[in-house]
Amino acid sequence: MANRGPLLNTEFGPYRCMRVLGDGLNHTLYHALHRENGELVALRTIPLDEEHVELRREATDLLKRLKSILSAYTVPVIDFGFEGETLYIASRVMKGGSLETRIQRHKASLEHDSKRLDQNNRLGWPTPASCLRVIYRIAQALDDIHMAGFVHGLVDPINIMFDEHGDAYLGEMGVSQLTKILFNLGNTNSFYVSRYAAPELWLGGRPQPATDQYALGCLAYELLTGEPPYSGLSIYTLMKQ
Repeated sequence: MANRGPLLNTEFGPYRCMRVLGDGLNHTLYHALHRENGELVALRTIPLDEEHVELRREATDLLKRLKSILSAYTVPVIDFGFEGETLYIASRVMKGGSLETRIQRHKASLEHDSKRLDQNNRLGWPTPASCLRVIYRIAQALDDIHMAGFVHGLVDPINIMFDEHGDAYLGEMGVSQLTKILFNLGNTNSFYVSRYAAPELWLGGRPQPATDQYALGCLAYELLTGEPPYSGLSIYTLMKQ
């Protein structure tokens, strides 16, 4: 399923693609407008190589379940559908960007302003109180997801988004499960590991609620200290820590 590339002004269902937000190996993310009501959404498009009734049925069932999750702490799935051989998924636009962007911006400010750097100067890093608000909201999001029978599997700063008021939300719900369906990875336990991954995932274990909670603990450590609990330039280095 190779990505066929971004296509501005292309229409998927009721949405017209206006701007490319990201272009990955197997998907493209757009800002898109609903043609009838003018709503701006984040639209993910995933090309499918061929018509596959069973694949579409499984993906549809999963996305219906995701859409039914009622949580004040997750980025909701607004709509989804198929346009030809492309699956599209519409979600809320998060105008405050991601936690990953904020972390990288902070690190860049440290490098730029290294003369002021010392152990007592966090140079704009969030206060402990604001860090705890983020942690609380993501913990609530995970509770809601787990109660609905899902495991997130991708708790990571890049998937924590902020609205225009600075409130944090957990995004990318169901992406790991959808990836398994679309890419025929049904027998694969863990195919995504990062510095926030629980030890059992490094050994091929199946993601479960506890692994989400472990990732949140790592995230909390990084927010409160300014550094992740484990770091390294390679997967091997991370595994050995």
